[in-house]
Amino acid sequence: MPIQQEELLFRPQYSYLTVRDYTLVDQPGFNQALTVAQTQVAASNGSEIVIVCAQDTLRIRTVVYVHEDQPACSESDEWPGRISFTLPVPTSQLHVGDAFGNAVIIDLPGPPGDFAVDISYRGREQARAKVAETIEQFAAMPLRQGMEWLEQWSGIEEYRIDVRHI
Repeated sequence: MPIQQEELLFRPQYSYLTVRDYTLVDQPGFNQALTVAQTQVAASNGSEIVIVCAQDTLRIRTVVYVHEDQPACSESDEWPGRISFTLPVPTSQLHVGDAFGNAVIIDLPGPPGDFAVDISYRGREQARAKVAETIEQFAAMPLRQGMEWLEQWSGIEEYRIDVRHI
């Protein structure tokens, strides 16, 4: 049972989001982690997790769950993809989102230190297929009307981020 939950529904700038302590920006290895995440969904440079989204037309849903102990979510038919990391959080504040203000900042319980972070995902292929199916209709609409029309498919692509102190 999570002790805290935060949700973000947004289009990440440059098609990726990160999970990190806000003070650990610009650490070595980010570009290598981004390259790996392009084929493996998520990767880490040891201080930041990069998640590359399947598409950037529809808004994605990201939910962060903070747990006191082992989270109940595991790889299943409901969440077919899962990748686990260990992440340092020296300020006990976790930043989840993109670098352009689409983010939530979560005050983690307990002392600063290392946290287990499990990234689960679903809907990536469905989101790609919906974009391919609708892109011509979207392109023919005025921008504002097209963006409103796309809202009906917001959240097809989802990421669940489970965090706990280790």
